[in-house]
Amino acid sequence: MIKNIWLSISLVFKYAKHISLIYIFLSCLCSVFYSLQVIALEKLISNIGLYISNNTEWSRVILWGILLICAFIVAGIYDFLRPLLTLKMYQKLMINLTPYILNTIDRIEYSKFEDSQNADVLYRVAASPYKIIQNMFISTINMMYFIFSTLSMIIVFCKYDMYLGITIIINSFIVCILQYKAEKNQTELVYKQTKETRMSEHIGGMIFDKNALYELKIFGAVKTILLKWKNILNKLMLEKKEKLKQYALIVSVKNIFVLLLLILIGIFLGHGMEVKKITYAQFYAVFATVPRYMEILFTSSGLISNVVEKSKEVDYYKRFIDMARCEEKDIPELSVHSEGIVFSHVYFKYPGTDEMILKDVSFKIGRDEYLSIVGANGAGKSTIMKLIVGLYKPTAGNVYIDGKEAVAVAKEKLAVLFQDYEKYYLTIKDNVSIGNLELLMDDVLLEETLKKVNSNLLLRYHPKQNLGNIQEDAVDLSNGEWQKLAMAKLYITPKHYICFDEPTSAMDPITESKMYASIQKLKISKTLVVVSHRIVLSKYADKIIVIDKGKIVEEGTHKQLMDNNKQYAEMYEKQHEWYKSY
Repeated sequence: MIKNIWLSISLVFKYAKHISLIYIFLSCLCSVFYSLQVIALEKLISNIGLYISNNTEWSRVILWGILLICAFIVAGIYDFLRPLLTLKMYQKLMINLTPYILNTIDRIEYSKFEDSQNADVLYRVAASPYKIIQNMFISTINMMYFIFSTLSMIIVFCKYDMYLGITIIINSFIVCILQYKAEKNQTELVYKQTKETRMSEHIGGMIFDKNALYELKIFGAVKTILLKWKNILNKLMLEKKEKLKQYALIVSVKNIFVLLLLILIGIFLGHGMEVKKITYAQFYAVFATVPRYMEILFTSSGLISNVVEKSKEVDYYKRFIDMARCEEKDIPELSVHSEGIVFSHVYFKYPGTDEMILKDVSFKIGRDEYLSIVGANGAGKSTIMKLIVGLYKPTAGNVYIDGKEAVAVAKEKLAVLFQDYEKYYLTIKDNVSIGNLELLMDDVLLEETLKKVNSNLLLRYHPKQNLGNIQEDAVDLSNGEWQKLAMAKLYITPKHYICFDEPTSAMDPITESKMYASIQKLKISKTLVVVSHRIVLSKYADKIIVIDKGKIVEEGTHKQLMDNNKQYAEMYEKQHEWYKSY
Protein backbone atom coordinates (compact mmCIF):
# COMPACT_ATOMS: atom_id res chain seq x y z
CA MET A 1 0.00 0.00 0.00
CA ILE A 2 2.87 2.38 0.80
CA LYS A 3 4.23 1.93 -2.74
CA ASN A 4 0.82 2.73 -4.20
CA ILE A 5 0.53 5.85 -2.07
CA TRP A 6 3.97 6.95 -3.22
CA LEU A 7 3.09 6.22 -6.86
CA SER A 8 -0.06 8.34 -6.71
CA ILE A 9 1.70 11.23 -4.93
CA SER A 10 4.60 11.19 -7.39
CA LEU A 11 2.26 11.15 -10.42
CA VAL A 12 0.10 13.97 -9.05
CA PHE A 13 3.22 16.01 -8.23
CA LYS A 14 4.53 15.38 -11.73
CA TYR A 15 1.38 16.31 -13.64
CA ALA A 16 -0.42 18.74 -11.24
CA LYS A 17 2.36 20.03 -8.98
CA HIS A 18 1.09 23.46 -7.94
CA ILE A 19 -2.51 22.37 -7.34
CA SER A 20 -1.38 19.41 -5.21
CA LEU A 21 0.95 21.61 -3.10
CA ILE A 22 -1.88 24.07 -2.41
CA TYR A 23 -4.17 21.17 -1.47
CA ILE A 24 -1.60 19.74 0.97
CA PHE A 25 -0.84 23.18 2.50
CA LEU A 26 -4.52 23.95 3.15
CA SER A 27 -5.09 20.47 4.62
CA CYS A 28 -2.18 20.86 7.07
CA LEU A 29 -3.23 24.39 8.03
CA CYS A 30 -6.84 23.39 8.60
CA SER A 31 -5.94 20.35 10.73
CA VAL A 32 -4.14 22.66 13.19
CA PHE A 33 -6.99 25.18 13.23
CA TYR A 34 -9.48 22.61 14.51
CA SER A 35 -7.49 22.40 17.74
CA LEU A 36 -7.21 26.17 17.78
CA GLN A 37 -11.02 26.37 17.72
CA VAL A 38 -11.19 24.43 21.01
CA ILE A 39 -8.53 26.56 22.69
CA ALA A 40 -9.94 29.83 21.34
CA LEU A 41 -13.48 28.92 22.44
CA GLU A 42 -12.30 28.02 25.95
CA LYS A 43 -10.22 31.22 26.23
CA LEU A 44 -13.07 33.37 24.90
CA ILE A 45 -15.59 32.01 27.43
CA SER A 46 -13.03 32.28 30.23
CA ASN A 47 -12.12 35.89 29.37
CA ILE A 48 -15.79 36.87 29.08
CA GLY A 49 -16.28 35.60 32.63
CA LEU A 50 -13.18 37.48 33.82
CA TYR A 51 -14.29 40.65 32.05
CA ILE A 52 -17.71 40.49 33.71
CA SER A 53 -15.95 40.22 37.09
CA ASN A 54 -13.60 43.09 36.08
CA ASN A 55 -10.51 40.84 36.17
CA THR A 56 -9.41 41.35 32.55
CA GLU A 57 -9.59 43.86 29.72
CA TRP A 58 -12.12 43.93 26.89
CA SER A 59 -9.28 43.70 24.35
CA ARG A 60 -8.47 40.11 25.42
CA VAL A 61 -12.08 39.09 24.79
CA ILE A 62 -11.90 40.69 21.35
CA LEU A 63 -8.54 38.99 20.63
CA TRP A 64 -9.79 35.50 21.39
CA GLY A 65 -13.04 36.21 19.58
CA ILE A 66 -11.12 37.21 16.46
CA LEU A 67 -8.93 34.09 16.70
CA LEU A 68 -12.01 31.89 17.01
CA ILE A 69 -13.62 33.56 13.99
CA CYS A 70 -10.37 33.18 12.00
CA ALA A 71 -10.25 29.47 12.84
CA PHE A 72 -13.79 29.00 11.53
CA ILE A 73 -13.05 31.12 8.44
CA VAL A 74 -9.98 29.01 7.58
CA ALA A 75 -12.04 25.83 7.95
CA GLY A 76 -14.77 27.37 5.75
CA ILE A 77 -12.25 28.43 3.09
CA TYR A 78 -10.83 24.90 3.05
CA ASP A 79 -14.29 23.37 2.65
CA PHE A 80 -15.02 25.84 -0.17
CA LEU A 81 -11.72 25.41 -2.04
CA ARG A 82 -11.39 21.64 -1.70
CA PRO A 83 -13.91 20.68 -4.46
CA LEU A 84 -12.53 23.41 -6.74
CA LEU A 85 -8.95 22.19 -6.23
CA THR A 86 -10.11 18.61 -6.78
CA LEU A 87 -11.72 19.54 -10.11
CA LYS A 88 -8.68 21.54 -11.22
CA MET A 89 -6.37 18.68 -10.26
CA TYR A 90 -8.47 16.23 -12.30
CA GLN A 91 -8.30 18.54 -15.32
CA LYS A 92 -4.52 18.80 -15.04
CA LEU A 93 -4.13 15.03 -14.71
CA MET A 94 -6.49 14.36 -17.61
CA ILE A 95 -4.64 16.78 -19.92
CA ASN A 96 -1.08 15.85 -18.92
CA LEU A 97 -1.50 12.12 -18.26
CA THR A 98 -3.62 11.32 -21.34
CA PRO A 99 -0.69 10.97 -23.80
CA TYR A 100 0.97 8.45 -21.47
CA ILE A 101 -2.27 6.48 -21.01
CA LEU A 102 -2.95 6.40 -24.76
CA ASN A 103 0.61 5.29 -25.46
CA THR A 104 0.19 2.52 -22.87
CA ILE A 105 -3.05 1.30 -24.46
CA ASP A 106 -1.39 1.39 -27.86
CA ARG A 107 1.40 -0.91 -26.64
CA ILE A 108 -0.91 -3.54 -25.11
CA GLU A 109 -0.93 -6.68 -27.23
CA TYR A 110 -4.32 -7.52 -28.70
CA SER A 111 -4.21 -11.03 -27.25
CA LYS A 112 -4.19 -9.63 -23.70
CA PHE A 113 -7.65 -8.14 -24.19
CA GLU A 114 -9.07 -11.67 -24.45
CA ASP A 115 -7.83 -12.77 -21.02
CA SER A 116 -10.54 -12.72 -18.31
CA GLN A 117 -8.26 -11.27 -15.62
CA ASN A 118 -7.04 -8.56 -17.98
CA ALA A 119 -10.67 -7.80 -18.82
CA ASP A 120 -11.29 -7.18 -15.10
CA VAL A 121 -8.31 -4.81 -15.02
CA LEU A 122 -9.56 -2.87 -18.04
CA TYR A 123 -13.07 -2.76 -16.59
CA ARG A 124 -11.71 -1.11 -13.45
CA VAL A 125 -9.30 1.25 -15.19
CA ALA A 126 -10.87 2.13 -18.55
CA ALA A 127 -13.52 4.57 -17.29
CA SER A 128 -11.02 7.01 -15.77
CA PRO A 129 -7.40 6.08 -14.99
CA TYR A 130 -6.80 9.70 -13.93
CA LYS A 131 -9.51 9.40 -11.30
CA ILE A 132 -7.79 6.35 -9.79
CA ILE A 133 -4.55 8.28 -9.25
CA GLN A 134 -6.33 11.39 -8.03
CA ASN A 135 -8.61 9.48 -5.64
CA MET A 136 -5.62 7.71 -4.09
CA PHE A 137 -3.80 11.02 -3.62
CA ILE A 138 -6.82 12.86 -2.17
CA SER A 139 -7.79 9.94 0.07
CA THR A 140 -4.23 9.80 1.43
CA ILE A 141 -4.04 13.56 2.09
CA ASN A 142 -7.54 13.61 3.61
CA MET A 143 -6.66 10.64 5.81
CA MET A 144 -3.53 12.42 7.07
CA TYR A 145 -5.53 15.61 7.53
CA PHE A 146 -8.17 13.93 9.70
CA ILE A 147 -5.59 11.89 11.62
CA PHE A 148 -3.63 15.05 12.44
CA SER A 149 -6.87 16.81 13.37
CA THR A 150 -7.77 13.92 15.67
CA LEU A 151 -4.32 13.87 17.30
CA SER A 152 -4.24 17.64 17.79
CA MET A 153 -7.66 17.55 19.48
CA ILE A 154 -6.58 14.61 21.69
CA ILE A 155 -3.56 16.70 22.77
CA VAL A 156 -5.97 19.48 23.77
CA PHE A 157 -8.07 17.00 25.78
CA CYS A 158 -4.92 15.71 27.50
CA LYS A 159 -4.10 19.30 28.43
CA TYR A 160 -7.27 19.50 30.48
CA ASP A 161 -7.12 15.97 31.95
CA MET A 162 -4.45 13.36 31.18
CA TYR A 163 -6.70 10.43 32.09
CA LEU A 164 -9.44 11.84 29.86
CA GLY A 165 -6.95 12.03 27.00
CA ILE A 166 -5.72 8.45 27.51
CA THR A 167 -9.30 7.17 27.71
CA ILE A 168 -10.20 8.96 24.47
CA ILE A 169 -7.08 7.56 22.74
CA ILE A 170 -7.87 3.94 23.69
CA ASN A 171 -11.55 4.19 22.84
CA SER A 172 -10.87 6.06 19.61
CA PHE A 173 -8.39 3.38 18.52
CA ILE A 174 -11.03 0.67 19.03
CA VAL A 175 -13.66 2.70 17.17
CA CYS A 176 -11.23 3.28 14.27
CA ILE A 177 -10.44 -0.44 14.00
CA LEU A 178 -14.13 -1.37 13.98
CA GLN A 179 -15.00 1.31 11.42
CA TYR A 180 -12.08 0.19 9.27
CA LYS A 181 -13.23 -3.44 9.38
CA ALA A 182 -16.78 -2.41 8.47
CA GLU A 183 -15.60 -0.39 5.45
CA LYS A 184 -13.10 -3.07 4.39
CA ASN A 185 -15.88 -5.64 4.50
CA GLN A 186 -17.84 -3.67 1.91
CA THR A 187 -14.80 -2.91 -0.25
CA GLU A 188 -13.79 -6.58 -0.55
CA LEU A 189 -17.25 -7.42 -1.85
CA VAL A 190 -17.00 -4.84 -4.65
CA TYR A 191 -13.79 -6.37 -6.00
CA LYS A 192 -14.97 -9.93 -5.49
CA GLN A 193 -18.03 -9.29 -7.67
CA THR A 194 -16.22 -7.73 -10.64
CA LYS A 195 -16.91 -10.61 -13.07
CA GLU A 196 -20.56 -10.98 -12.05
CA THR A 197 -21.05 -7.23 -12.27
CA ARG A 198 -19.59 -7.15 -15.79
CA MET A 199 -21.86 -10.03 -16.82
CA SER A 200 -24.97 -8.36 -15.35
CA GLU A 201 -24.10 -5.12 -17.18
CA HIS A 202 -23.56 -7.05 -20.42
CA ILE A 203 -26.92 -8.83 -20.21
CA GLY A 204 -28.63 -5.63 -19.07
CA GLY A 205 -27.13 -3.88 -22.10
CA MET A 206 -28.61 -6.57 -24.37
CA ILE A 207 -32.06 -5.98 -22.94
CA PHE A 208 -31.90 -2.24 -23.43
CA ASP A 209 -30.25 -2.35 -26.89
CA LYS A 210 -32.90 -1.97 -29.58
CA ASN A 211 -31.30 -4.40 -32.07
CA ALA A 212 -30.53 -7.07 -29.48
CA LEU A 213 -33.99 -6.75 -27.92
CA TYR A 214 -35.67 -6.98 -31.33
CA GLU A 215 -33.75 -10.17 -32.11
CA LEU A 216 -34.55 -11.66 -28.69
CA LYS A 217 -38.24 -10.93 -29.24
CA ILE A 218 -38.20 -12.61 -32.67
CA PHE A 219 -36.75 -15.81 -31.18
CA GLY A 220 -38.89 -15.60 -28.05
CA ALA A 221 -35.79 -15.50 -25.87
CA VAL A 222 -36.55 -12.38 -23.81
CA LYS A 223 -37.81 -14.37 -20.78
CA THR A 224 -34.78 -16.67 -20.89
CA ILE A 225 -32.35 -13.74 -20.95
CA LEU A 226 -34.30 -11.95 -18.23
CA LEU A 227 -34.12 -15.10 -16.10
CA LYS A 228 -30.34 -15.26 -16.55
CA TRP A 229 -30.08 -11.58 -15.62
CA LYS A 230 -32.32 -12.13 -12.59
CA ASN A 231 -30.22 -15.11 -11.40
CA ILE A 232 -26.99 -13.11 -11.63
CA LEU A 233 -28.55 -10.13 -9.84
CA ASN A 234 -29.95 -12.43 -7.14
CA LYS A 235 -26.50 -13.89 -6.59
CA LEU A 236 -25.04 -10.41 -6.29
CA MET A 237 -27.80 -9.34 -3.91
CA LEU A 238 -27.42 -12.42 -1.68
CA GLU A 239 -23.69 -11.81 -1.33
CA LYS A 240 -24.34 -8.13 -0.56
CA LYS A 241 -26.99 -9.11 1.98
CA GLU A 242 -24.53 -11.35 3.86
CA LYS A 243 -21.90 -8.63 3.84
CA LEU A 244 -24.44 -6.06 5.02
CA LYS A 245 -25.31 -8.28 7.99
CA GLN A 246 -21.64 -8.41 8.95
CA TYR A 247 -21.35 -4.66 8.37
CA ALA A 248 -24.37 -3.94 10.60
CA LEU A 249 -22.97 -6.14 13.39
CA ILE A 250 -19.58 -4.39 13.34
CA VAL A 251 -21.20 -0.93 13.24
CA SER A 252 -23.44 -1.86 16.20
CA VAL A 253 -20.42 -2.84 18.29
CA LYS A 254 -18.67 0.36 17.21
CA ASN A 255 -21.68 2.46 18.29
CA ILE A 256 -21.59 0.84 21.73
CA PHE A 257 -17.99 2.01 22.13
CA VAL A 258 -18.97 5.49 20.88
CA LEU A 259 -21.73 5.68 23.49
CA LEU A 260 -19.28 4.46 26.14
CA LEU A 261 -16.81 7.16 25.09
CA LEU A 262 -19.44 9.89 25.43
CA ILE A 263 -20.43 8.63 28.88
CA LEU A 264 -16.77 8.55 30.00
CA ILE A 265 -16.17 12.07 28.67
CA GLY A 266 -19.21 13.27 30.63
CA ILE A 267 -17.99 11.51 33.79
CA PHE A 268 -14.47 12.94 33.51
CA LEU A 269 -15.71 16.45 32.83
CA GLY A 270 -18.27 16.30 35.67
CA HIS A 271 -15.67 14.99 38.10
CA GLY A 272 -13.17 17.62 36.93
CA MET A 273 -15.64 20.40 37.67
CA GLU A 274 -16.55 18.87 41.02
CA VAL A 275 -12.94 18.94 42.21
CA LYS A 276 -12.49 22.34 40.47
CA LYS A 277 -9.85 20.93 38.14
CA ILE A 278 -11.84 22.03 35.08
CA THR A 279 -13.51 25.43 34.71
CA TYR A 280 -16.94 26.07 33.27
CA ALA A 281 -15.28 27.53 30.18
CA GLN A 282 -13.14 24.42 29.68
CA PHE A 283 -16.15 22.18 30.27
CA TYR A 284 -18.21 24.01 27.65
CA ALA A 285 -15.36 24.17 25.12
CA VAL A 286 -14.57 20.45 25.40
CA PHE A 287 -18.18 19.29 25.41
CA ALA A 288 -19.06 21.55 22.48
CA THR A 289 -16.14 20.08 20.56
CA VAL A 290 -17.03 16.42 21.18
CA PRO A 291 -19.54 16.15 18.25
CA ARG A 292 -16.94 17.61 15.89
CA TYR A 293 -14.32 15.26 17.30
CA MET A 294 -16.60 12.25 16.76
CA GLU A 295 -17.22 13.38 13.17
CA ILE A 296 -13.47 13.65 12.56
CA LEU A 297 -12.90 10.26 14.23
CA PHE A 298 -15.46 8.48 12.05
CA THR A 299 -14.16 10.20 8.94
CA SER A 300 -10.57 9.24 9.79
CA SER A 301 -11.38 5.57 10.22
CA GLY A 302 -13.49 5.59 7.07
CA LEU A 303 -10.69 7.26 5.14
CA ILE A 304 -8.19 4.62 6.28
CA SER A 305 -10.43 2.00 4.70
CA ASN A 306 -10.88 4.28 1.70
CA VAL A 307 -7.12 4.46 1.22
CA VAL A 308 -6.97 0.65 1.31
CA GLU A 309 -9.74 0.53 -1.32
CA LYS A 310 -8.04 3.13 -3.52
CA SER A 311 -4.78 1.23 -3.12
CA LYS A 312 -6.48 -1.78 -4.73
CA GLU A 313 -7.58 0.46 -7.59
CA VAL A 314 -3.98 1.62 -7.99
CA ASP A 315 -3.02 -2.08 -8.11
CA TYR A 316 -5.33 -2.36 -11.12
CA TYR A 317 -3.70 0.72 -12.62
CA LYS A 318 -0.23 -0.83 -12.15
CA ARG A 319 -1.43 -4.08 -13.72
CA PHE A 320 -2.81 -2.01 -16.59
CA ILE A 321 0.62 -0.42 -17.09
CA ASP A 322 2.28 -3.85 -16.82
CA MET A 323 0.00 -5.16 -19.59
CA ALA A 324 1.88 -2.90 -21.99
CA ARG A 325 5.20 -4.43 -21.00
CA CYS A 326 6.03 -7.49 -23.02
CA GLU A 327 9.13 -9.50 -23.58
CA GLU A 328 10.94 -8.40 -26.68
CA LYS A 329 11.58 -11.27 -29.06
CA ASP A 330 14.40 -10.96 -31.54
CA ILE A 331 12.82 -11.16 -34.98
CA PRO A 332 15.39 -11.49 -37.74
CA GLU A 333 14.89 -9.07 -40.62
CA LEU A 334 14.83 -10.59 -44.07
CA SER A 335 18.37 -11.02 -45.31
CA VAL A 336 17.38 -9.43 -48.60
CA HIS A 337 15.12 -6.39 -48.37
CA SER A 338 11.77 -7.40 -49.78
CA GLU A 339 8.83 -5.10 -50.40
CA GLY A 340 5.42 -6.56 -49.78
CA ILE A 341 3.95 -8.97 -47.25
CA VAL A 342 5.71 -12.24 -46.45
CA PHE A 343 4.53 -15.18 -44.33
CA SER A 344 7.43 -17.46 -43.42
CA HIS A 345 6.45 -20.91 -42.02
CA VAL A 346 3.80 -19.43 -39.74
CA TYR A 347 2.08 -21.47 -37.05
CA PHE A 348 -0.53 -19.92 -34.80
CA LYS A 349 -2.87 -20.83 -31.96
CA TYR A 350 -4.99 -18.40 -29.96
CA PRO A 351 -3.93 -17.62 -26.37
CA GLY A 352 -5.33 -20.08 -23.86
CA THR A 353 -6.03 -22.77 -26.49
CA ASP A 354 -4.14 -25.82 -27.72
CA GLU A 355 -5.55 -26.05 -31.24
CA MET A 356 -3.16 -24.87 -33.96
CA ILE A 357 -5.26 -22.65 -36.27
CA LEU A 358 -2.51 -22.06 -38.86
CA LYS A 359 0.01 -24.73 -39.79
CA ASP A 360 3.19 -23.91 -41.74
CA VAL A 361 1.65 -21.10 -43.79
CA SER A 362 4.07 -19.44 -46.24
CA PHE A 363 3.30 -17.01 -49.05
CA LYS A 364 4.33 -13.63 -50.44
CA ILE A 365 2.43 -10.75 -51.99
CA GLY A 366 4.41 -8.10 -53.83
CA ARG A 367 3.90 -4.37 -53.63
CA ASP A 368 0.90 -3.07 -55.67
CA GLU A 369 -0.56 -6.56 -55.94
CA TYR A 370 -4.00 -7.82 -54.98
CA LEU A 371 -4.23 -10.92 -52.74
CA SER A 372 -7.49 -12.73 -52.13
CA ILE A 373 -7.81 -15.21 -49.24
CA VAL A 374 -10.67 -17.71 -49.54
CA GLY A 375 -11.78 -20.81 -47.72
CA ALA A 376 -14.57 -22.35 -45.68
CA ASN A 377 -15.72 -20.92 -42.36
CA GLY A 378 -13.18 -21.61 -39.63
CA ALA A 379 -10.41 -22.39 -42.10
CA GLY A 380 -8.14 -19.61 -40.76
CA LYS A 381 -8.77 -16.75 -43.22
CA SER A 382 -9.50 -14.05 -40.63
CA THR A 383 -6.61 -15.31 -38.49
CA ILE A 384 -4.21 -14.61 -41.36
CA MET A 385 -5.68 -11.11 -41.61
CA LYS A 386 -5.16 -10.53 -37.87
CA LEU A 387 -1.52 -11.55 -38.19
CA ILE A 388 -1.00 -9.25 -41.18
CA VAL A 389 -2.40 -6.22 -39.34
CA GLY A 390 -0.30 -7.00 -36.26
CA LEU A 391 -3.03 -7.89 -33.77
CA TYR A 392 -1.22 -11.12 -32.89
CA LYS A 393 2.30 -12.49 -33.13
CA PRO A 394 2.77 -15.90 -34.72
CA THR A 395 3.20 -18.82 -32.34
CA ALA A 396 6.07 -19.87 -34.62
CA GLY A 397 7.46 -18.45 -37.84
CA ASN A 398 7.44 -14.81 -38.91
CA VAL A 399 5.26 -12.27 -40.69
CA TYR A 400 6.98 -9.41 -42.46
CA ILE A 401 5.86 -6.16 -44.06
CA ASP A 402 8.53 -4.58 -46.26
CA GLY A 403 11.17 -6.73 -44.59
CA LYS A 404 10.23 -5.89 -40.99
CA GLU A 405 8.12 -7.64 -38.36
CA ALA A 406 4.43 -6.96 -39.00
CA VAL A 407 3.63 -6.27 -35.34
CA ALA A 408 6.24 -3.50 -35.29
CA VAL A 409 5.26 -1.66 -38.48
CA ALA A 410 1.64 -2.60 -39.25
CA LYS A 411 0.15 0.57 -37.74
CA GLU A 412 2.27 2.84 -39.90
CA LYS A 413 2.08 0.71 -43.05
CA LEU A 414 -1.53 -0.42 -43.44
CA ALA A 415 -5.20 0.35 -42.94
CA VAL A 416 -7.90 -2.24 -42.37
CA LEU A 417 -11.67 -2.66 -42.45
CA PHE A 418 -12.82 -5.53 -40.25
CA GLN A 419 -16.14 -7.27 -40.61
CA ASP A 420 -17.02 -6.04 -37.11
CA TYR A 421 -16.16 -2.42 -37.90
CA GLU A 422 -16.65 0.36 -35.37
CA LYS A 423 -19.59 2.75 -35.66
CA TYR A 424 -18.38 6.18 -34.61
CA TYR A 425 -21.24 8.29 -33.29
CA LEU A 426 -19.70 11.46 -34.70
CA THR A 427 -20.47 13.47 -37.85
CA ILE A 428 -20.37 12.08 -41.41
CA LYS A 429 -17.24 14.13 -42.05
CA ASP A 430 -15.56 12.89 -38.85
CA ASN A 431 -16.24 9.26 -39.76
CA VAL A 432 -14.58 9.54 -43.16
CA SER A 433 -11.76 11.86 -42.11
CA ILE A 434 -10.51 9.34 -39.53
CA GLY A 435 -8.79 7.76 -42.54
CA ASN A 436 -6.72 10.91 -43.06
CA LEU A 437 -7.16 13.69 -40.49
CA GLU A 438 -5.17 16.15 -42.62
CA LEU A 439 -8.16 16.25 -44.99
CA LEU A 440 -10.72 17.00 -42.28
CA MET A 441 -11.65 20.35 -43.82
CA ASP A 442 -11.76 19.20 -47.45
CA ASP A 443 -15.50 18.93 -48.27
CA VAL A 444 -14.82 18.31 -51.97
CA LEU A 445 -12.68 15.26 -51.23
CA LEU A 446 -15.29 14.06 -48.74
CA GLU A 447 -17.98 14.14 -51.43
CA GLU A 448 -15.74 12.39 -53.97
CA THR A 449 -14.81 9.68 -51.47
CA LEU A 450 -18.42 8.90 -50.58
CA LYS A 451 -19.24 8.62 -54.28
CA LYS A 452 -16.47 6.04 -54.65
CA VAL A 453 -18.20 3.81 -52.11
CA ASN A 454 -21.60 4.44 -53.75
CA SER A 455 -22.97 6.35 -50.77
CA ASN A 456 -25.57 9.08 -51.30
CA LEU A 457 -25.50 10.35 -47.70
CA LEU A 458 -24.56 13.88 -48.78
CA LEU A 459 -27.68 14.06 -50.94
CA ARG A 460 -29.73 13.71 -47.76
CA TYR A 461 -27.56 15.17 -45.02
CA HIS A 462 -25.02 17.90 -44.35
CA PRO A 463 -21.38 16.74 -43.86
CA LYS A 464 -21.63 17.80 -40.22
CA GLN A 465 -24.75 15.71 -39.59
CA ASN A 466 -24.38 13.77 -36.33
CA LEU A 467 -24.84 10.00 -36.51
CA GLY A 468 -25.95 7.42 -33.96
CA ASN A 469 -28.35 7.96 -31.08
CA ILE A 470 -26.54 10.24 -28.63
CA GLN A 471 -27.11 13.81 -29.85
CA GLU A 472 -30.66 15.04 -30.22
CA ASP A 473 -30.31 15.80 -33.95
CA ALA A 474 -28.47 12.55 -34.75
CA VAL A 475 -29.67 10.01 -37.31
CA ASP A 476 -28.94 6.29 -37.39
CA LEU A 477 -27.98 4.50 -40.60
CA SER A 478 -28.65 1.09 -42.07
CA ASN A 479 -25.88 -1.50 -41.69
CA GLY A 480 -25.11 -1.14 -45.40
CA GLU A 481 -24.64 2.64 -45.11
CA TRP A 482 -22.49 2.23 -42.00
CA GLN A 483 -20.32 -0.26 -43.91
CA LYS A 484 -19.91 2.16 -46.83
CA LEU A 485 -18.95 4.91 -44.40
CA ALA A 486 -16.42 2.60 -42.78
CA MET A 487 -14.96 1.69 -46.19
CA ALA A 488 -14.67 5.35 -47.18
CA LYS A 489 -11.84 5.78 -44.67
CA LEU A 490 -9.71 3.39 -46.72
CA TYR A 491 -10.15 5.45 -49.88
CA ILE A 492 -8.45 8.55 -48.45
CA THR A 493 -5.83 6.96 -46.21
CA PRO A 494 -2.19 7.58 -47.15
CA LYS A 495 -1.33 4.01 -46.04
CA HIS A 496 -0.17 1.79 -48.89
CA TYR A 497 -1.44 -1.60 -47.68
CA ILE A 498 -5.23 -1.90 -47.53
CA CYS A 499 -6.94 -4.91 -45.91
CA PHE A 500 -10.61 -5.86 -46.22
CA ASP A 501 -12.32 -8.48 -44.06
CA GLU A 502 -15.69 -9.39 -45.67
CA PRO A 503 -16.07 -5.85 -47.09
CA THR A 504 -19.54 -6.32 -48.62
CA SER A 505 -21.26 -8.51 -46.03
CA ALA A 506 -24.02 -5.97 -45.29
CA MET A 507 -24.66 -4.79 -48.87
CA ASP A 508 -27.34 -5.69 -51.37
CA PRO A 509 -26.22 -7.44 -54.62
CA ILE A 510 -26.39 -4.30 -56.81
CA THR A 511 -24.40 -2.19 -54.38
CA GLU A 512 -22.03 -5.11 -53.89
CA SER A 513 -21.23 -5.32 -57.60
CA LYS A 514 -20.53 -1.57 -57.68
CA MET A 515 -18.28 -1.95 -54.68
CA TYR A 516 -16.28 -4.67 -56.45
CA ALA A 517 -15.56 -2.22 -59.27
CA SER A 518 -14.62 0.45 -56.73
CA ILE A 519 -12.18 -1.88 -54.95
CA GLN A 520 -10.58 -2.65 -58.31
CA LYS A 521 -9.70 1.02 -58.71
CA LEU A 522 -7.77 0.94 -55.44
CA LYS A 523 -5.53 -1.73 -56.91
CA ILE A 524 -3.92 0.84 -59.22
CA SER A 525 -2.00 2.52 -56.39
CA LYS A 526 -2.34 0.22 -53.38
CA THR A 527 -1.53 -3.28 -52.19
CA LEU A 528 -4.81 -5.04 -51.38
CA VAL A 529 -5.52 -8.01 -49.13
CA VAL A 530 -9.15 -9.17 -49.23
CA VAL A 531 -10.77 -11.90 -47.15
CA SER A 532 -14.21 -12.84 -48.43
CA HIS A 533 -16.44 -15.87 -48.68
CA ARG A 534 -17.84 -14.43 -51.95
CA ILE A 535 -15.55 -15.97 -54.55
CA VAL A 536 -16.50 -13.52 -57.33
CA LEU A 537 -14.33 -10.88 -55.63
CA SER A 538 -11.29 -13.12 -56.19
CA LYS A 539 -11.58 -13.16 -60.00
CA TYR A 540 -9.52 -10.00 -60.36
CA ALA A 541 -6.85 -10.82 -57.77
CA ASP A 542 -3.19 -11.17 -58.75
CA LYS A 543 -2.93 -14.08 -56.36
CA ILE A 544 -5.45 -16.27 -54.56
CA ILE A 545 -4.65 -18.55 -51.65
CA VAL A 546 -7.13 -21.18 -50.55
CA ILE A 547 -7.06 -22.07 -46.84
CA ASP A 548 -8.38 -25.36 -45.51
CA LYS A 549 -7.94 -26.49 -41.89
CA GLY A 550 -5.14 -23.98 -41.34
CA LYS A 551 -3.07 -24.90 -44.39
CA ILE A 552 -2.66 -23.44 -47.87
CA VAL A 553 -4.09 -26.08 -50.18
CA GLU A 554 -4.08 -24.03 -53.39
CA GLU A 555 -2.36 -20.91 -54.67
CA GLY A 556 -2.51 -19.07 -58.01
CA THR A 557 -4.67 -16.82 -60.17
CA HIS A 558 -8.38 -17.34 -60.76
CA LYS A 559 -7.73 -18.95 -64.15
CA GLN A 560 -5.00 -21.24 -62.81
CA LEU A 561 -7.16 -22.44 -59.93
CA MET A 562 -10.18 -22.98 -62.15
CA ASP A 563 -8.01 -25.02 -64.51
CA ASN A 564 -6.79 -27.09 -61.53
CA ASN A 565 -10.43 -28.02 -60.91
CA LYS A 566 -9.92 -28.61 -57.20
CA GLN A 567 -11.34 -26.98 -54.06
CA TYR A 568 -11.39 -23.39 -55.37
CA ALA A 569 -13.12 -24.40 -58.61
CA GLU A 570 -15.69 -26.39 -56.64
CA MET A 571 -16.40 -23.43 -54.34
CA TYR A 572 -16.69 -21.04 -57.28
CA GLU A 573 -19.02 -23.30 -59.26
CA LYS A 574 -21.30 -23.95 -56.30
CA GLN A 575 -21.57 -20.24 -55.53
CA HIS A 576 -22.04 -19.41 -59.20
CA GLU A 577 -24.73 -22.08 -59.54
CA TRP A 578 -26.50 -20.78 -56.45
CA TYR A 579 -26.74 -17.28 -57.93
CA LYS A 580 -27.90 -18.69 -61.29
CA SER A 581 -30.61 -20.88 -59.77
CA TYR A 582 -31.73 -18.02 -57.59
